[in-house]
Amino acid sequence: MFYKSWFVKFYMCILGILFFSGCGLDEFYILEAPSAEPHSNYSSSKGMTDDFTEWYFELKTNDIDNKDYWASKKANFVYLGTEVLYRIYNNYNTIASHEGVIDSINTDDNYGAAASKLIDTYGYKPLKMQPDIDWSPFIPESGKNQTVIFRLKTYQDSVAPELKAHIKIDNKYLGYDSSTNKIKKYMYNDSNGTWIDEENQNVDFNSIHFIIPYRTDGSHSFDFFDYNDTKSEVNIEPKSGDEDYEFSSSASDDDAYYVKLYAVSKGRDANYTNSYSLVVDLGTVPIKRSE
Repeated sequence: MFYKSWFVKFYMCILGILFFSGCGLDEFYILEAPSAEPHSNYSSSKGMTDDFTEWYFELKTNDIDNKDYWASKKANFVYLGTEVLYRIYNNYNTIASHEGVIDSINTDDNYGAAASKLIDTYGYKPLKMQPDIDWSPFIPESGKNQTVIFRLKTYQDSVAPELKAHIKIDNKYLGYDSSTNKIKKYMYNDSNGTWIDEENQNVDFNSIHFIIPYRTDGSHSFDFFDYNDTKSEVNIEPKSGDEDYEFSSSASDDDAYYVKLYAVSKGRDANYTNSYSLVVDLGTVPIKRSE
């Protein structure tokens, strides 16, 4: 937290007064990181799985441990919520290389260095949603810890909702009501295959407009190979030069891309300078042709 950090800097300041001519006390804020449950790690050095049912991501926000910085506190520094950063690769050896560097600097002694490396050096971008519901960061501060599960794309023809592209918060699927321009949340009853809304009213599945993850430009999906053959311009492959794509002339597979994700707590001071917690590795999923 900030106060521990301030004490350390104050102690260093006293040493500066004793041995040098002066000292400046810059405020330094420490945010507590979210946590994650590993499910994917398809192509990383930490293990891999070809089980498509595991190609999703799960994290838990850490709003409670960052409550001193909630916007309601009206402090100079505000905890904004949980950001999800991602990058698309076509060579999984590059992922492993970047991953190793991030692991080595993601320590208390280098606080914020890993997030800076991801953003400034490796070009990781914030994950977006479609429809755009104007949330920033990906999961804004809510006053409580939330479990967030999401899948980037639908990998198989299946009626099971958890196997389709989705975003779920505390077991409720995010949806959008275009008639009211509002977010709606829906729950699925596995026992009878029905859907209900937050008022416990039955809902026709075909009427639900699910909110799904989108690339950082807000215009393109992660269905790179247009699995359902919709011929939609939103379902296109990444190309060299895209801001969220790490192109390699030596692709690991001609018919696959790999998406690596991290989660991080994000805050901002009165000067709009961003600060980040340690990063949390969410894993990697493949996007394969015909899957």
